[in-house]
Amino acid sequence: MKSILFNTEMVRSILDGKKTQTRRLSGLEDVNKTPDIWEFMGVKTLDYKTKKYYKGRLGAYFHTEKLEDRTTHVCPQVARYQVGDTLYVRETWQYYSTEDDLGYCYKADALIKNITYTDLDDEPIKWRPSIFMPKDAARIFLKVTDVRVERLQDMKYSEFINEGIPYRQFETDIQNDFITLWNSIYQEKGYGWDINPWVFVYEFEKVEKPC
Repeated sequence: MKSILFNTEMVRSILDGKKTQTRRLSGLEDVNKTPDIWEFMGVKTLDYKTKKYYKGRLGAYFHTEKLEDRTTHVCPQVARYQVGDTLYVRETWQYYSTEDDLGYCYKADALIKNITYTDLDDEPIKWRPSIFMPKDAARIFLKVTDVRVERLQDMKYSEFINEGIPYRQFETDIQNDFITLWNSIYQEKGYGWDINPWVFVYEFEKVEKPC
């Protein structure tokens, strides 16, 4: 089972049932070096010419005539997640213990329920980054229902909502909120909104913890 990382704000949106899709760059690094020259051909199951590890997985096919090889196809641009995959969410967390209890606590709960978690010395706990959350601590599981590829700026109004952005009266405000969130993660990496990178769009639904 693979993991997927979300910040606390997006975890809250998932728990509230508002976030049902996410956009990710992983697997599209090659085309995003020069995103404007590529023509997207479709998401398909990778064929026999693909490396054995990727065979049978979903990949994005692109074509360009603006490189020395005028028949260049970039393949595979492999989707990290596949339709039907169940993912466990990594979120900001911490071990938590009292005289009567031992387990995990989550920053999203602290914000939603206005709880202050403290250690045995009654000091506020220090949260651990989501990247370090062990699988055993996972409490949110998502099933991937659809995978597609698009340019980031092709997003529609409803998709900003499905990305978990809180409702605002005006569409431009919701779009600007998403742009701010996206740029806070990707702009320094060279993939800001203005670059309009190619992204994998993963749609998902929240499911019970697998047996």
